Amino acid sequence: MKGRLFLSDRFAVKLNLGFSTNSTNDKTYITNSDNSVTTTEDISGRTSFSIMPGIEYHFGDYKRISPYVGAAIGFNAGNRVEKDITGNVSSKTVSPTFGFAVQAAAGVDVYICKGLYAGLEMGLGYGLDKTGRGKTSSVDNTGATTESQGNSDSITSSFGFFATPSIRVGWFF
Repeated sequence: MKGRLFLSDRFAVKLNLGFSTNSTNDKTYITNSDNSVTTTEDISGRTSFSIMPGIEYHFGDYKRISPYVGAAIGFNAGNRVEKDITGNVSSKTVSPTFGFAVQAAAGVDVYICKGLYAGLEMGLGYGLDKTGRGKTSSVDNTGATTESQGNSDSITSSFGFFATPSIRVGWFF
């Protein structure tokens, strides 16, 4: 979701708010020597909330076209969950996530009628995500539960071009 506020004919501040979630569930079936089947299930998922404030500078004196350049910096936070189940044995690790991103963008808004516009934006961005060690809970085949510090953390960085894959439609008031 994006909102922007024009401070003048040329300058605008914008705010992007985001929410994302994804999950993967992989099952493996292993046939044992006695023809019984053991199922191994690996479940992973991530949930994240983000906020990205920025600025835009609109240039040109066109009646229906408003090209612009802009920049933004943002942050995200959430958690990652990994769960492994083999027979009656399971473990679950919940890890905190945090990240930031910076972007430089260029775009254009085309006003279809007074106040209604369609636009496209593309640019260059850098992002860094850190996942902490978290906490692991394990249950063995007797039902005993143990808790421990997670066994890994990670840092992921990305750099590249981006383009808004669809045309934005907004209402200017």
